Amino acid sequence: SAIANAPVCQLGWHWKLGMFRRRSSVTRYLLSETVDFSDDADSDFENTARTRQRVFPASAEKGKMRTVDTSRLKTSDICHDVTLTSGQKRVCRLGMSSCNRNSVALLQSRQVVGSQSGGGLSSSSKAVVASCYLPNCVETVARFGSRVFVGIFSQDGSVFLSSCQDHHIRLFDTTNGKFQCFKDINAMEVGWSVVDVSYSPDQNYLIYSSWCDCIHLCAVHKENSVHIPLNLRPNGHSFCPFSVRFSQDNAEILAGASDGCLYIYDRHRDDRTLRVCGHGEHINSVAFADDSSKLLISAADDGIVSVWDRRTLSEEDPCPVGQFAGHGAGMTFVDPKGDGRHLITNSKDQSIKLWDIRCFSSKEAVMRAIRLVAAESMRWDYRWQEAPDKFFTDWKMKGDSSLMTYRGHRVARCQMRCRFSPVHTTGQRYIYSACATGSLIFYDLLTGNVVSKMRHHDAPLRDVSWHPFDNVLFTSSWDGTVGQWQYYGPVSVVDGSGGE
Repeated sequence: SAIANAPVCQLGWHWKLGMFRRRSSVTRYLLSETVDFSDDADSDFENTARTRQRVFPASAEKGKMRTVDTSRLKTSDICHDVTLTSGQKRVCRLGMSSCNRNSVALLQSRQVVGSQSGGGLSSSSKAVVASCYLPNCVETVARFGSRVFVGIFSQDGSVFLSSCQDHHIRLFDTTNGKFQCFKDINAMEVGWSVVDVSYSPDQNYLIYSSWCDCIHLCAVHKENSVHIPLNLRPNGHSFCPFSVRFSQDNAEILAGASDGCLYIYDRHRDDRTLRVCGHGEHINSVAFADDSSKLLISAADDGIVSVWDRRTLSEEDPCPVGQFAGHGAGMTFVDPKGDGRHLITNSKDQSIKLWDIRCFSSKEAVMRAIRLVAAESMRWDYRWQEAPDKFFTDWKMKGDSSLMTYRGHRVARCQMRCRFSPVHTTGQRYIYSACATGSLIFYDLLTGNVVSKMRHHDAPLRDVSWHPFDNVLFTSSWDGTVGQWQYYGPVSVVDGSGGE
């Protein structure tokens, strides 16, 4: 490619939309407009003029690094795997210590070796280069008159989905750098808000959930008008499936609900086939461990993460394969790595934890965690109260079986999400998270340190989604906006007075 064969002296490039582009020597600092997003504001979607804002990493995060216990992580498979896929082993071998030298050394080695072999940069080398160009500049690409709850890319990155408290689900064409709304779905039977949405594996359909006995199936493409309810037939009233997911074979839909139960809806039989009582509190997030869809994961307000085998799952004997304990409060989200072994969870105890499915917690640790979380839930409510002081320290529960704990973001007011960074561009080197301060947080998975903390939104972030192949990321906030993040050149650390 032109990039791999370019001479090193022509490194006036930066990473944007998955490509290198020449950048101007002039840096512009423009502020986004402030908009009224009160309840009586106009609820119509407005595709705004793109106003770019340079966002600086917080000086506190750059100047003061926490001492993180990485002893368990260093002896784990994920440490070895991510070191290889993200190119860090190559970085260590070449003795590189800065992003600029990383890029230069890799391109130099490509010129010397690649020209002889005829090959391009390896996937790990691309990840090294991409890690030097994490998104640091944001522009508001959409404004709504109500809170944004969900914002996610499709599996191939061609569609971005946004759902709001105004009962609308909007689909945007994101191919070739576009951001154009091509379909607006008016959600049915909505109580309070659409709380979760998920794509089918073939990307032809989506499901959404709200405070309703039914989840709803909709067509993604404009020419298809399918919009049908799928009744989960719960027991009792005031029911909400907080989290919904398609199985990878498209045959089943998994839901985790406010009654602490897991629901399986069989698409071929067009009926709910399983209702399994899995937790003593709300299940806030569910997922499949990998593409086989054989292992199910549920994370709940009882502070426990449960792993279930779909092949042996039954209503009569709802026994999980294993459970994880270590969080001091309820969960808000679970994100599997996709390798069938590792996952991360976000919690109201102001932390993210990394887990290995082969290292479950003991029964004693699980019972201890349930008692502790139940006691804490009686003392404070994360929706309007400040978290206990101990959660802002390196507090650790006895029996915690997690590989690593990541601290530096805030969880308050809503079910905030965190995810592994993409394989294609970063080798899954990072964990990125929403924050109650309106900030976007990047953690280094291998060290546990905050790599970058950048604030743009005026209210808590609810969702974050990184394009699977391009270096562009979207944030969805309760201030009613969607922000598009990209890299636009290096930034300086801001001091306490706001100066550069």
